[in-house]
Amino acid sequence: MKKLKIGFLTLSAAIFAVGLSACGAPAETHTHKLTEITGTASTCSEQGFTTHFACDGCDGLFLDKDGKIKITEDKLSLPLLQHTYRDVKKDTTQHWLKCEVCSETTERVNHVFTTVPNKAATQTSDGYTAGDVCLDCGYGKNGGKVLPKATLFKSETYDGLNYCSYQPEGIINEREKLPLIVFLHGSGERGDDNTAQLKNAITKVVCKGSESLFMKAAVLVPQCPENMMWADTPWENGNYKLSEVAESETNKKVVNLVRHYISKEYIDADRVYVMGISMGGFGTWDLLARHSDIFAAGIPVCGGGPDDKIEILKNIPIYTFHSENDTSVPYSGTKAMVDAIKAAGGEKIEFVSFADNGHVIWDIAITYPGLEQWLFAQKKRLTPIYVAINE
Repeated sequence: MKKLKIGFLTLSAAIFAVGLSACGAPAETHTHKLTEITGTASTCSEQGFTTHFACDGCDGLFLDKDGKIKITEDKLSLPLLQHTYRDVKKDTTQHWLKCEVCSETTERVNHVFTTVPNKAATQTSDGYTAGDVCLDCGYGKNGGKVLPKATLFKSETYDGLNYCSYQPEGIINEREKLPLIVFLHGSGERGDDNTAQLKNAITKVVCKGSESLFMKAAVLVPQCPENMMWADTPWENGNYKLSEVAESETNKKVVNLVRHYISKEYIDADRVYVMGISMGGFGTWDLLARHSDIFAAGIPVCGGGPDDKIEILKNIPIYTFHSENDTSVPYSGTKAMVDAIKAAGGEKIEFVSFADNGHVIWDIAITYPGLEQWLFAQKKRLTPIYVAINE
């Protein structure tokens, strides 16, 4: 065995002494035989790795299919995602948090009830009906119930879809039709209470005392049912292929709701906009790609989109936001969508890239300087144009 080992080492040394590669071919003429290794996304519990190419002969690893960008194995690993606990769960005795990325739950905690009197909700604080309420999670008993902060929205249902609606007060006439905004919430606001979807972002601009241009539009905020999504694709994967993902049942109902409102005489069918955050960011990209005939513009925030529909999306005004250190939805997805749209000749895409704001960027995004002016300037020409001709 010792002689064999020495002989092997001597042979190896001889090979490299004459300039041969590990594949047996001269090093300077070695042609890599590359096999693509498809990467996987990280989760909160398992590390993923970057798509790369491996040489069948020399075991070299490369980032490109031509074998020019070499990389070591330790550089291929992707960092673990951080748990994003925003989804509060509760039953009659306990409450806990559920990670919106991997569905892992925190330790269950027993309710601690406080007896509360009747109190009206205001713009800045919740109210209550008299009874017992767990102030940590909002679960109530003996008549106790949390009344969410007062809003200007009205809870409604259309075609089995819960939604909240807002429209400005005053006389609406043919000459001053209202633009229509559809806002898609994130995963933590799913359910059937028809109020949780107002928790984030939209009530920053549609609220008493606001001077935002959003106050001059009709606004629809549908609520996605529990365990469903606006776009049926894993968030941790980032972008996806529309050709491989059927339209979700929830987005179909959103489209039906939008068409219902467009039929109203006071809605401007040329100014219908969609925006969404996180899970709603995915839904926004999806609606724009599938229904470009409806929407004049879109604002996807920290989402991912269908990268096989760039030819459609490059013609739609889009203003998108993402943070580089987002550990819930890959920043690379939004960056890739923007780069692809620009490479295809798209000139209607705007991208705000934050360095270290994490996943929760929606309040910053919806109040971003110049955003609302940009949005309400976008217009389709869906309705006929009549020109008077002097005879």
